[in-house]
Amino acid sequence: FARWTPEEDKILLSAIERCGPVIVWSQVSACFPSRNSKSCRKRWIHSLDPTLRKGRWTKEEDVLLITAVETCGPQWFQVAKVLPGRTDDQCAKRWRENLDPSISRRPWTEEEDELLMETYEKIGKRWKDLASLFQGRPPVHCRNRVQSLVRARRRAVAAARKAAKAIVREDIGVDKEVTTTGLPLDSTAVVRMIIPSACCL
Repeated sequence: FARWTPEEDKILLSAIERCGPVIVWSQVSACFPSRNSKSCRKRWIHSLDPTLRKGRWTKEEDVLLITAVETCGPQWFQVAKVLPGRTDDQCAKRWRENLDPSISRRPWTEEEDELLMETYEKIGKRWKDLASLFQGRPPVHCRNRVQSLVRARRRAVAAARKAAKAIVREDIGVDKEVTTTGLPLDSTAVVRMIIPSACCL
């Protein structure tokens, strides 16, 4: 299905209001020539429902989520029932990216960074495929680490260029000086000197 438009959202809200306390999704979807009941229900539950909670999770919510998963397992529809305002997708995402005890909390190693960047340069933003190479590193953690390393690499290049310009201005023989610095601009080693290998990146 295509993205929902603002006009479609207005129609959906009006149709739900007409239903009263009990939403009959087959009636709601009848207002849309290219949307079915499942699509309408998902749009309401995950985006338009005014009781939907967005933003940061509280400590209390995390405790409820952990307890629910221990009781129900990864049955996200059932888990979401004990967390008012949170959808099944939100619960699954919070668990997989933050609360799952199998997630690694240790800092990224130099070897991991090198493998991460080498693979990223080959396959691009296929975060699930990247994460499959690292035990305990969810896709979002791999994405965040790549973004941090890329930003740091850009800062390293910018700093090197600035230093080269300064050498030129001082008339010290820019070619010789820049060559003998041995700054590996495209290496992960330089990046790791600039940013910490925090496990949350």
